[in-house]
Amino acid sequence: SRSGSCVTSPNYPSNYDNSQTCTISNMPRNALVVLDFSVENIGSTCYDWLEVNGKKYCGTSPSDGPVGVVTGSMYWQSDSSGPERGWEICFDIHPPNSPPALPPASPPKSPPLQPDSALISGPCLLTYGGQCVTSGNYPNKYNDNEECTITNLPRNPLDVLYFQTQGFGGSSCASYDYVEVNNVKYCGTSEPGPQGVVPFDGTMYWKTNSYTTYKGWEICFGPRPPLSPPALPPYLPPPVPPLSPGGVQIDGPCALSRSGSCVTSPNYPSNYDNSQTCTISNMPRNALVVLDFSVENIGSTCYDWLEVN
Repeated sequence: SRSGSCVTSPNYPSNYDNSQTCTISNMPRNALVVLDFSVENIGSTCYDWLEVNGKKYCGTSPSDGPVGVVTGSMYWQSDSSGPERGWEICFDIHPPNSPPALPPASPPKSPPLQPDSALISGPCLLTYGGQCVTSGNYPNKYNDNEECTITNLPRNPLDVLYFQTQGFGGSSCASYDYVEVNNVKYCGTSEPGPQGVVPFDGTMYWKTNSYTTYKGWEICFGPRPPLSPPALPPYLPPPVPPLSPGGVQIDGPCALSRSGSCVTSPNYPSNYDNSQTCTISNMPRNALVVLDFSVENIGSTCYDWLEVN
């Protein structure tokens, strides 16, 4: 054993068999070192024995084994009953130490997961192209006894866009409706939820009870979704070609607006007056664009009117 520096009884460290013999010869002239020794005996009577330099050794501890330098050979013999563990004896100056234990293997580093690779078991839903996840039915209320598990999340800080569940936060969450990340439960209507938390195991868990339901939550694990596009400016009529030579002509209290591209009733946007008339002439041959129109009528009867063509 030990790269040829030591020798053992048969089957060691299991028990040797009955009725075995062996001879160990050509040993170096070094002092023996007994590492283990358990050989059948009763008192000073050896039933199994190891014989060294003409002396038989038996017993149950290394101190019962042989000592000194072997001048010839070692001889081993067991009888027909009572086998024990046996022995290990070295004849090198010092038996080599066992190699140091290797450090435990570290698992390979996980590559970053892709935002669109999250997997959902249950009624939760992916949003924003797979970069966010919501409770069931969001933005409507989630259901009683709802449960889902979101796995394969990237190791990014979570960004909570909305969070409202039944509960009062802290240790109360286990009794209400909660999102669980890294074994921590989040709930309530005044807390930010798992904002900024990194799901180190790539998992998020959602569970509701059978009481009151709320709007729920929307949590992103990829880049924040883009903001809504800005509102479009109010409609403006398209630019019009140049007016006929001399421009639009107005006879009466009507007025030009928007740099001469439009015309209004008198006083617009205030109410026009009673018993007014005006004529607008020399207009370009373009389709009219009506921006506002409110003129007195009852049914199909016009009491005030604008006449064209």
